Amino acid sequence: MDVAACKPFAKNLYYVITRNLTRNPRRSANVALIIALGLAFGMFVYVTFASQLTTQEWQVRASIGADLAAFPPSFDEGFGANVSALPEVAGVTPFRTVPVPVPYGYAAVYALDPPTYFSVTQPEPWYFRGPGSAGAKAVLETPGKVLATEAYLREAFLTVGDRLTFRVDVYNDTGFQETLFVNVTIGGTVRGLPGTGFFGFGLPTAIYGSLETMRPILDSQSQPYYGSDRYLVDLKAGADWRSAKEGILALGAFEIQVAAEHLEALRSNPVFRALFGFIEMEIAFMVVILTAGLGLILFAATLERDVELAAVRARGASGWQTAGLLVGEAFSIMLIGMAVGVGLGVLTAFLSTQIVASGPGVGESLVPVAFTVPWEAILLVALAPAAMLLTSLAVALRVARMDIARVLKLRGG
Repeated sequence: MDVAACKPFAKNLYYVITRNLTRNPRRSANVALIIALGLAFGMFVYVTFASQLTTQEWQVRASIGADLAAFPPSFDEGFGANVSALPEVAGVTPFRTVPVPVPYGYAAVYALDPPTYFSVTQPEPWYFRGPGSAGAKAVLETPGKVLATEAYLREAFLTVGDRLTFRVDVYNDTGFQETLFVNVTIGGTVRGLPGTGFFGFGLPTAIYGSLETMRPILDSQSQPYYGSDRYLVDLKAGADWRSAKEGILALGAFEIQVAAEHLEALRSNPVFRALFGFIEMEIAFMVVILTAGLGLILFAATLERDVELAAVRARGASGWQTAGLLVGEAFSIMLIGMAVGVGLGVLTAFLSTQIVASGPGVGESLVPVAFTVPWEAILLVALAPAAMLLTSLAVALRVARMDIARVLKLRGG
């Protein structure tokens, strides 16, 4: 056991700690076990809960596409300009559904504006398998090229570089007018992009093109594709989403989806509140265990070692030097308990989240399972040594004020 970390407490007597811990390993192991079990359980609960919550937040964001999605009664570029003029709004991008049948299977087709889309949605790296956000943007900015999801390419037996032909029947007020053919090339692939629906499980089958590439199809439609065309909105940092929602509704939007509102509804769920309350109790429980419980154990240990500690004092050690030995021992035990408990708790949380994500019957999801270490877990790790040191200091005060003559006299009878 390395006790070099105890030098600040025991000074030049730190070697005594090694001898004491070696003579009675069971006592040290019992205290370290209590610390390890408490920290392991706390870290497991915190990390698992935070990881699940982060995954749900990513799912909401992937479904909506940005901080907010506004659905106007009909697609109107003036509506987007009015939304961008609101004080809470940092950026706006159009996101349109293209009503066109897809050859070689089924896929939803979307048209977007590449420069503003990627700045507003800020897609995470896991949306892309290869070139990343910059590569996907470059493909969409090339006229005639589209992005296809991996799921569509797999189902349609296509690959990057293949050509797709969209066929659209154009009608006017008198009836059928003409058949329009639009040829595009698959310039790249993605796992998905933000705003294409809720994908808790599975991968989307979709094709994405720029507004310029899809313009012939969009302009051929005499009626708007009601209910799917929308504007994705990026709010300014610290902006009130409620004010932004009211302002956009006043502009005529018939539906608004807000990521923060969905998350608030999630966190107001009774099950979530109960679990969050349990986690708060876990912090209090750990503090009580590490202070009162370990304090009693350390106090009882000093009662058994009165004669040993008095002998150390009789050989010339001061009261505070002897107290430093106790604090150093407690610190050594605490380090071992923390290393085992934190490591075991984090490892168990990681394995449990990965097992849930890759369990039987669970396919690949667009949104990965997050692994997050929250601030509550860091706080728990910080409170553990603080509580242990405070407890050992309180017990050490008794040793520093020990009546050496009385203790040795009792030993001699």
